[in-house]
Amino acid sequence: MSTNAQAVTCHIKEGRKPVVRSALIRAPIELFLLENSRNRSRLKREVSGLKLPKFAETQIPVETYYDVFERVGFLGQGDELFLRAGLNPDLSSIGLFGKAVALAPTVWDAVATAKDGFQFCLSSAQQTVHLRRGRCKIVVDPGKGSGRGHSANVQYMIALYTYLLRQASKSADLDLRLTYPGAKSAHFTLFPEAVSLRSGPVGIIEFNEAVLRSSMDSGDTKRWLVSKYLVRVFKEKNLEVSELSELVKEMQIASLKSSNCPFSLQDAAALLDLPVRTVQAHLKKSKSSFADVRNGVLHDRARTALRNGLSISETSALLGFAQRQNFSEAFSKWEGQSPSEFASRERTSFAN
Repeated sequence: MSTNAQAVTCHIKEGRKPVVRSALIRAPIELFLLENSRNRSRLKREVSGLKLPKFAETQIPVETYYDVFERVGFLGQGDELFLRAGLNPDLSSIGLFGKAVALAPTVWDAVATAKDGFQFCLSSAQQTVHLRRGRCKIVVDPGKGSGRGHSANVQYMIALYTYLLRQASKSADLDLRLTYPGAKSAHFTLFPEAVSLRSGPVGIIEFNEAVLRSSMDSGDTKRWLVSKYLVRVFKEKNLEVSELSELVKEMQIASLKSSNCPFSLQDAAALLDLPVRTVQAHLKKSKSSFADVRNGVLHDRARTALRNGLSISETSALLGFAQRQNFSEAFSKWEGQSPSEFASRERTSFAN
């Protein structure tokens, strides 16, 4: 990081229809349902009519997203619902994007991950990060939208960022200044750490740059790297839950690259916000299993490592095996011959 002026902006590419990951609308809906028993059945009927997908990473039209915000905002009859939803979420429930941000080891990593993945969640969004004279200024504009739904979305985004900063180990040094639609002095009860609240059409969150170096209380480097990698894979391949075997495969590749350790079934299910049984059932439909996918990745990487001249002990450690013997037995089952026989055959083939 440099104290010199820097700016990085995310923009949607022209010609693409704006979409939103369905995970992004969970927190406002869940908070409303929790607090408004009288209108609960009505909202459930209205939301069910929109046919929102259950899988967190499924894309929905941005118009549907704003429609939900309009309906929740109308029934909620309060301009604090979306602020409180953003300030009290389980960030990890906001799909892969939320997990990637929440698991970042430092605030700087979290902000950079949010910047890189922002359009993964809301493709019409624009976000700019400025570093200047010891201050960090983040400008958030969700883009397409207007009226109550758009304003609520900006409030939600700013509240999510504030929640993120509260996870910093040095959050007391924030000197936080916020701008969002409908900001008023009464909101200081929601943002006690803020020294300034201003109303404006886009969201702006400004704080001391030194906080970027703080560690995150929820940081987990291994899971952060895996979730961040999966966000990129989702963007590139536009995957859905029906392609779960491909997702599990990519998880194993990312986990091995980042920590020389395969991903467990429980970790994979948690990362995808799916029950373990659901993951197993989807894999079974594709005539596969979690063990099959994991072992396929391990087998491929083992073959590559041995071909590249790594020793059996080095390959075993690279794949996360505690004992060389365990790796040798597993490889023999996969390949039909021992690692030493495979390596010897490859050397002979290369020589010829």
